[in-house]
Amino acid sequence: MLADEQHGDLRATLAISPWEASNGTTRLITLPGGKRVPISVPSGVSNGYQIRLEEDQLAETVLLTVAITSNENAESPPSGQGIEDLPTQVPFQMNWSTNAAPVGNTFASSIADQPTIKFFPPPPAHPHPKQQPSHGTQRGLLGPGRPPLTLIVILSALALLLIVSGFLAYYKGIYEPDQLHSQATVTTQNQIAGTAQAHASATAHAAATVQIQATATATVAGTLQASYDQITHSLPILKDPLTAAGTNNWDTTTGCSFTNGAYHVISTQKGLITPCFAQASNFSDFAYQVQMSVSKGDYGGIVFRADAKNTKLYLFRVGQDGSYNLYYYPDGTGTNTKVLAAGSSTLILQGLNMTNQIAVIARGATINLYINGKYLTSVSDPTLKAGEIGVIADDTSNPTEVVYSQAQVWNLQ
Repeated sequence: MLADEQHGDLRATLAISPWEASNGTTRLITLPGGKRVPISVPSGVSNGYQIRLEEDQLAETVLLTVAITSNENAESPPSGQGIEDLPTQVPFQMNWSTNAAPVGNTFASSIADQPTIKFFPPPPAHPHPKQQPSHGTQRGLLGPGRPPLTLIVILSALALLLIVSGFLAYYKGIYEPDQLHSQATVTTQNQIAGTAQAHASATAHAAATVQIQATATATVAGTLQASYDQITHSLPILKDPLTAAGTNNWDTTTGCSFTNGAYHVISTQKGLITPCFAQASNFSDFAYQVQMSVSKGDYGGIVFRADAKNTKLYLFRVGQDGSYNLYYYPDGTGTNTKVLAAGSSTLILQGLNMTNQIAVIARGATINLYINGKYLTSVSDPTLKAGEIGVIADDTSNPTEVVYSQAQVWNLQ
């Protein structure tokens, strides 16, 4: 909430729910000095809508900027509450100011939903075909007595026929199939051998590809690590122990203070991030690192290429649980935040009061991240070109305080 120093206006953000924005509302606000003034918000307003009060009884002009909360489920105001008792749940803390420095810079974090994958059972197997019943062969019996010659000839012919038929049946039914089976077995074995050789060749090729990719990844990581080592062993253009605001004009607004020779950043509202900026800084291609320690709560981190006035920035967040994230914030609401990188790393020293050195090297669209002097990961995002640097405290689930020291910046040629 920035004030217009030339005209002496009082400025603040008035947070309302989507229901109030759609239907209109009335709020009773308290001005500096204790004076209370009713404010009417018309229906159909949007984010950024401004209400100006210039009544004779007011010492200064009051300018309110409407900020609509991201509570999508709110359909009507809570019942049984007065005007001043309505919960706001807004992404910015409301503070009056006639100072150009931002008061209580806070903006909301975002949480990405993960898709659900459904598995479907396979179709039932086809039933076995019905077996056809077999029919037995009838066998005739001859009567006793000597058979006549004609019968003997007939029986001899039949016997010969049976012998020939038996041989043909053996040849067709046993010998020839056995030969074909033997040939088929040899062919199948040859095919299996060829398939095994092809599979072995494919496996070897895949393994070689993986090895090449791993080697290429290791080479890139080694190059980026060597770049960090070379840069950080040179003379920095900014070397600040963070014991006072100094020439870099670090924020000393709500949540940002110098205590016991270090820079303390505090966030005490769940789901909100407090950023503290070096207001005199402006860097484009650079390396920036700082030492941080989470004394209580959840997350600390750095911001860079920031436009503090409009809350546009990159945020590299590190948790005391060993997790990390890189975000792009196009505004302070958190609803349009873009996740550029996320994960956890053994490079991060876990637990409260553990000191971690976090760093970023930004050159053009390429952003390389480092933890405790070691390469972590890289991303590409061309959105922000230059801006301020800063540090943060993120109360994701618990009130958070983070202690910072030894900020350094190197300009890249």
